[in-house]
Amino acid sequence: MKVLEEAPLAEKSIRDAGLEGLRGLYLIEIRRNEEILSAVSSDIVLHGNDRLIFAGIVDSVVDLQKMRGLLPVTDQIFKLNEPKRNGHLIEAVVSNSCPLVGSTVREGKFRNNYNAAIIVVVRNGKRINKKIGYIVLSADDILLLDARSNFIDSVKKQIRFLFG
Repeated sequence: MKVLEEAPLAEKSIRDAGLEGLRGLYLIEIRRNEEILSAVSSDIVLHGNDRLIFAGIVDSVVDLQKMRGLLPVTDQIFKLNEPKRNGHLIEAVVSNSCPLVGSTVREGKFRNNYNAAIIVVVRNGKRINKKIGYIVLSADDILLLDARSNFIDSVKKQIRFLFG
């Protein structure tokens, strides 16, 4: 989605704009001019022309389309001209010693604690199709992460994940 230049959402934080705690979706990345903000916190202030990247249940996009000031980005041309990403896509497997096992992604404050946003959770070869924050993590879950550059350094000292 794109934030319109003169939208009521522009110059509001993600929280104040109502983009935190969406049903079935969460904001994983903001593309602003030449900058890519990944694993964004709810305090980040939106600007006009920001491109918002969401993860979650596809059917929930309808709710976003109802929000004043957001425009669906239907052109795929911007992907070809993207600036180099500051983050990385990483596949990780939750180990049985991970402190998040048995708690939801939200309860474990995954984004804040690991500087990464979970895009997809796969269990027993099948994608879990529910809002990421409400998924209870289990050992051997496979996570596709959009992570900041320091993610691997911050977790490799702690044997909590196995990386692919």
